[in-house]
Amino acid sequence: MGRILSILIFCILSALCAFFSAKHTNSLIEFRKSKNEELSIKKYDLNSTNIIMLIGLVLVSGYISFVQYSSNVDNSVSVLILSTIRLLICLLVIVAAAIYDGKLRIIPNYLPFSLIVAKLVFFIAEFFVFDDFLVNALSSIVGLAATFIVLTIANKLSHDGIGAGDIKLLSALGFFAGFSFVVTLSVFSLLACSIISIALIGMKKLTMKDSLPFAPFILIGFLIISCLSWI
Repeated sequence: MGRILSILIFCILSALCAFFSAKHTNSLIEFRKSKNEELSIKKYDLNSTNIIMLIGLVLVSGYISFVQYSSNVDNSVSVLILSTIRLLICLLVIVAAAIYDGKLRIIPNYLPFSLIVAKLVFFIAEFFVFDDFLVNALSSIVGLAATFIVLTIANKLSHDGIGAGDIKLLSALGFFAGFSFVVTLSVFSLLACSIISIALIGMKKLTMKDSLPFAPFILIGFLIISCLSWI
């Protein structure tokens, strides 16, 4: 029963998160157009591509919940609940970030900030639940600091090739889920970005001078490692 409930929660909340994030993005696009008539950003609409992507997101979210529940079924109820909630929060924040970034090329500050606040609350629960609390806390601090420093240096070397929103989001994810998680996530996100970019260039839909929003690739990387139970 618990497994079915978890799957339903993941499916429903991921769909609602995608819907309301897209709706808010459309509102921001309308606001920008009212200030700048030459803005050419298209709004999200219910075309076949977006519907298929939404259905795919819901199905993958349900599968992620199934994998998460199965991998923690032998642990205590408190560990299972905390692990599930942590995964769900990551999923919802990254989904929202991908939707905003996909159209507006921005990641609202409240998304990484919400991860920081959530982790501070989690520290209290983890202190009583996990035996290796200090190790997890150190991993979070290192994840935040190391990710921020490395990405900031990379941004300077690439002449602002990495968005400030991407740096804040990945740093917050490092704090929320730990150093090893954000390293694995970054590798798979960059891999997805490279493969898709090469494919688009090969199809002549993208040039070497063009750029792509990175948050959607963070979502792809997250979905991959979550399906593989590497979180």
